[in-house]
Amino acid sequence: MDALSALQHSTDFTVADRSTLERLAAQMVPGDYPAGTTILSEGDPPGPCHLVQSGWVQLSSARPDRGSQLLARIGPGELVGEMTALLNRARTATATTTEPVLAWTIPADALQAAFRDDLRLAHAMLLTVMELLVDRDVRMVRRLGLQPAQQVARVLLDHQQAERVGEGEPLSITRADLESITGEPPIACVMNLARLQRAGAIETRGEYLVIVNLDRLHRLAE
Repeated sequence: MDALSALQHSTDFTVADRSTLERLAAQMVPGDYPAGTTILSEGDPPGPCHLVQSGWVQLSSARPDRGSQLLARIGPGELVGEMTALLNRARTATATTTEPVLAWTIPADALQAAFRDDLRLAHAMLLTVMELLVDRDVRMVRRLGLQPAQQVARVLLDHQQAERVGEGEPLSITRADLESITGEPPIACVMNLARLQRAGAIETRGEYLVIVNLDRLHRLAE
């Protein structure tokens, strides 16, 4: 797949004019990244973004306890680092390949020019960001008034969707993270997790949590 085809297969550029895609494609450079490669590091200065053609990349950020929090998984047709490239800001997350990845590097100035000159592309990006913000606010409101165990179940479901993990795969969120998100004291958090575990919805693996039955967890979150 050449650079132009990669752009045309990306949902992020669905509405872009062909001339926009052609200008971007002319400046893109392909790259092969073995599993475990760090493409971007949190705190790094601004730089290019990457369009994933094949393979998967995970985004994570540092936690106060020196651990890391998985934010999302990025797959074929999706961009990595586009927001900091557009805003000319330091990297806010670390991007690491979880398997061999083929990705196209898009220079920051080329990306900025594309969004500045193509109004439909800029409008689509604006709507995407607004949707993400609204979804975040809706999730926060939905947690208000819920029983503590329901709140924990809802938090776990939100992370499951963001991290794109299936049943039996560990989430990046830990008990300490839950305490911070829900505002519950440690003992209450332990008790709420125990309720979800007794119901057969989750299990623990070391410090991490694993959803073993999504249907049950959804029912417990209602």
